[in-house]
Amino acid sequence: MVLVAAGSVSVVKLIFSLAVAINAAASKAKRNRAECLDIATRASTLDAALSSLEDSSVSVGGAPPKAKHPAVASALEGLHLALHRALQAVMDCHEDGAVSRHVNADRVSAELRRANQVITERMMDVILVASLHTNSVVVVDAHQSKHRGDGGSPPIRPLSQIQVASFPNSSKDEKLSATSGFNSFDFSELEVATNKFSEENWIGKSDSCTVYKGELPNGSEVAVKEYNKNQYKACRNECQNEENLAAKLLHKNILKLEGRGSSGGRYYQVYPYMHNRSLSKHIHGNGLPWPELFNIIRGIARGADYLHEQCGLGIIHLHLKPSSILLDYDYTPKICYFGNSKVLPASAKEGVVDSVVRPCGFAAPEYIKSGRFSAKSDVYSFGVLLLELVTGWSRYRKGDDNRDERLNELVWEFWQNGREDDCVDPMLARATGTMGSQFQEMKRCIHVALLCLEEDPVLRPDMAGVLRMLADNNNLIPRPQHPAYTT
Repeated sequence: MVLVAAGSVSVVKLIFSLAVAINAAASKAKRNRAECLDIATRASTLDAALSSLEDSSVSVGGAPPKAKHPAVASALEGLHLALHRALQAVMDCHEDGAVSRHVNADRVSAELRRANQVITERMMDVILVASLHTNSVVVVDAHQSKHRGDGGSPPIRPLSQIQVASFPNSSKDEKLSATSGFNSFDFSELEVATNKFSEENWIGKSDSCTVYKGELPNGSEVAVKEYNKNQYKACRNECQNEENLAAKLLHKNILKLEGRGSSGGRYYQVYPYMHNRSLSKHIHGNGLPWPELFNIIRGIARGADYLHEQCGLGIIHLHLKPSSILLDYDYTPKICYFGNSKVLPASAKEGVVDSVVRPCGFAAPEYIKSGRFSAKSDVYSFGVLLLELVTGWSRYRKGDDNRDERLNELVWEFWQNGREDDCVDPMLARATGTMGSQFQEMKRCIHVALLCLEEDPVLRPDMAGVLRMLADNNNLIPRPQHPAYTT
């Protein structure tokens, strides 16, 4: 399957709309302004570059048949995605103040320079592929190009309208990966980046892969997953699913895939390096101040809402847990590991898997028992995660009679007896006091978590509802009825 665009609107016009949006966003940047303006300048050259081509008929979607060459469509989508990512990077520079105090200016600068470079590379892809595969190339009417962004221009198309190229299984596919939404890395590049995959660069190891820290020539720090032949064979389907989804996703709270490569029977995936590792390293006795922890909670909720609704695909993560949340330099949470995620059609309220893959203590009961899943399955997982973060307790703990108690059961008992204050992690309570607004936020998080843990999925809120409830301490929210695994 090749990259194609849905709908009748020319992707070229959408590219121009993104260029206008980048220019506007760069003018509002509060940090790394010079690099942001460089990206805006590069984006503005797209007008001349694309308009210099010879045939206005090459568009995607509603174009004439001769203009629908798959390679051209793929190249245009690669440029479109690069601009989406550049826009996000520039918009991230709007933030300043306390939330951004930890941000490494050099790292952000390197990321922005990389975004600028990728735009250039994708623009050259479009020109090269169009010249190789068609006798006609992309042009937008000059009058139209001068009046973009005037209210009559089409809105920026969501990434959900892009179909992703199939997983590479030939050298031809690998060569085309430059236009499939992420980069193709040569082995020599990765070898240099990781200091020949040295022990000093070793981050971690699992049954499926080994992870190394690396640094690209532009200064960007990355994490490189290395799969040997047997490991890759065992998890090829998961890798394929991960990459097919990653090429469609663009959100601050979703870990992006930078690229991939292969050599000598080994396979590599490249991601941004996450300085603060996974949330599982911080979840119990983490010492993080409440404002930072609350930002992490809301960031996870935003990322999940994006997967379920905003990206337009209906992606169900199915393994939302602390080890699937990575934290960057600024403790911004990034949802990752989409190998077993599912896409639920808009017409379907739930799906069923033939076999449940490695269920964890965060999985919803309906998924564990019968393989049924929906967006509410992720909501349940978020509820368990939220309780662990706010209470400081593990999802399983020894009760007074030395039996294992589920966290749901323990917190529900406190809640019914009017003792929800006692559920808050004492470290957090001591740091904030029990009378202020922050302590009320913690108690509200426990209330919301219990709603997420309802045994009946229909009674659970969606993630948009979770965000609304977390945002305002003044709004009344419903009382939990019967959280799963409680009596």
